[in-house]
This record gives sequence, C-alpha cells and structure tokens, in this order.
Amino acid sequence: MDATSLSHLFMQAPVAVCIVSGANYKVELVNERMLQFLGRTPDIIGQPIEQTLTEAKKQGLISILDNVRQTGKPYYVSNFPAVILINDVRETKYFSLIFKPYFLKPGDKEPGAIFCVAHNITEQVLTLQKLEEEKQRTSLALEVGELGLLTTDWKDNFVNADKRANEIFGFADTHSLDDYINRIHPEDRLERKAAIKEAMGTGNFDFEVRLLFDD
Repeated sequence: MDATSLSHLFMQAPVAVCIVSGANYKVELVNERMLQFLGRTPDIIGQPIEQTLTEAKKQGLISILDNVRQTGKPYYVSNFPAVILINDVRETKYFSLIFKPYFLKPGDKEPGAIFCVAHNITEQVLTLQKLEEEKQRTSLALEVGELGLLTTDWKDNFVNADKRANEIFGFADTHSLDDYINRIHPEDRLERKAAIKEAMGTGNFDFEVRLLFDD
C-alpha cells in the first residue's frame, strides 16, 4: 500500500484520529471526524496543539501528551471532559481517549509522534447524568414527603420495598407480593386491579387504598 493509499485510509477511519509530533505537539495529520469533534478545519495541520486548542494545557491534555512522550507508554482515559470553542461558543464535550506513542526507529528512547484516538461519548454521559439527577430528586422527594418506594417483580411474585414503604405497610422487612396485597382492604383490591389494567395501556399507575393491620 503506497503513501497516498495510507493517507486516504487514515482520513476515512471510522474513529476520530490525529497524529502530533515533537515537544510542542504539532498536528501532522487529522481526519475529518476529529475535525468535526473539535469544531476545527484542516488549517490546524502544522500548528502546535496549544495554538488550535487554547484550553488544552488547562484541561490536562498537554500533561497527558507529556506523559506519553516521556514514558513511551500508551495512555487511556474515559469520560474526559473538554471545553471546546466551537463557532465562538464554548461547549463541554466528553471523550474516551487513547494516546499511543509512535517510535520512528527501533531503540528510540522517545517517540517521534503520538497517535490520538477519540470517541465522543457526550450523549451517553449526559444521559447518565440526567438519570442520576432524576434519582437524586426522587430520593429527596421521598425523604421530604416521608414517602415509601415499592417496586414489584410480577414474574417472581417479589416486592422490593424501602424502609419507609415497609413501615407504611406495617412490616419490619420486605415480604412477598401476596403479603402486601393482603394488607389492602378487601373492598379496595378491585380498585388496585383496575389501576393495573389502566397502567398497561397508559403507563400511569395511580390509586388509593385502605390498609389493614393486625391487632
């Protein structure tokens, strides 16, 4: 495979890739996917990384490159947050990054270049953050409102209830689904069944019942 074919293969790689060289990490090659991630144009080729990514040093990118160049060992990092200036707007993006040293000659003590591979995982990270925020809000609402949380495994006839839910039902620990149902007043059990049927169609599960307790 000649140099032109190799360059074309590099540019068409399905992941974001660039190659930097020297102590100032001059950009030697960068493919289109990496340019899209960074919000940059091919004009960055031939420039030191700090000139095109002005926040690179502050965000720790230069320290990572220094580590790879000085140790000659690859470096991997997940969920790396990077504030990137795109169209005059600073955006926070998250990447999984791989940095691999490239030695020009066998026996070289220091790599002549470093391969940088990036996977943009911003969407996944933001989704997880949103789920965690929802979890924290739910936990706070339950705590403030002295509410209990009870989830049901219909297949195995098993209930997972927190401490407050068990207190409401008068249990010291978690019981079977039948035990919880038997706590419901017989006249209100039909209302529970109707609520379950409605939930199957609408996704909304809401009903009120009276509970019975042992004397």
